Amino acid sequence: MKNQILLIKKDSQKILEIKQYLQEKNNFKVVAVANNLKKGLKIFLSNQFKIDIVLIDSQLDESPDLFFSKTILENPDNKSLPLIFLTHLNSYELIESAVFSKSYNYLQDPFYEIGLRDALKLALDKSTRKLHISAPRNDLVDANKSYFIKKNTILIKILEKDIHYVTVEGRYSKILTTDENFLIQLSLKQFMDIASPNFVRTHRNYIVNFNKIEKIFLKDNLILMKNGMKAIISRQHKKEFTDYYDILS
Repeated sequence: MKNQILLIKKDSQKILEIKQYLQEKNNFKVVAVANNLKKGLKIFLSNQFKIDIVLIDSQLDESPDLFFSKTILENPDNKSLPLIFLTHLNSYELIESAVFSKSYNYLQDPFYEIGLRDALKLALDKSTRKLHISAPRNDLVDANKSYFIKKNTILIKILEKDIHYVTVEGRYSKILTTDENFLIQLSLKQFMDIASPNFVRTHRNYIVNFNKIEKIFLKDNLILMKNGMKAIISRQHKKEFTDYYDILS
């Protein structure tokens, strides 16, 4: 059975080209088309089609990141729904900063047919795989809580207590542990959703293991970890941190 695509794009000529290329030469089928995000959402929520991938034109004079994250992607059943944005060079930076954690790919428009095919296949592959990091669900803080991180074809077990902090690195999150560092395809928000309360957000790009903190240099917005690693604490999160924890003076 072909993978079903919801295409949201204004250009009727380009819509025809995409439909024809995908349906004739690849294992994909455009089953529904909308010329704006509101119509696209209506089609998706109607459950008339089993949508496997949403292909979205970023030049719709709307906000695709907020629109889909607050509707489709907040439903747990749709967490892995691949979104591919057709973007122009002048909008790439904006779209990247807004929806990176929710999307699977970007494709420069106008695009090459092979690029479209590869982007769709990659997005579908990612959506059908399990997250690269997993953990047992337990509301209690477990000193032996562990994760399996996928590295190529190997699952590596790490203990949560050995993680010093997690930070953003390009399009990935980087987990820094006592013995090794790992790059994972998981946003910081997704990590916070599964991590124990020992982990605190200290910056939009940092999550820190509270038990690994040795000192916080408030003036320098710097956190010194017990092993000598350094993390950042922002002004906003510094206030939240000092308001939440007991500060003795």
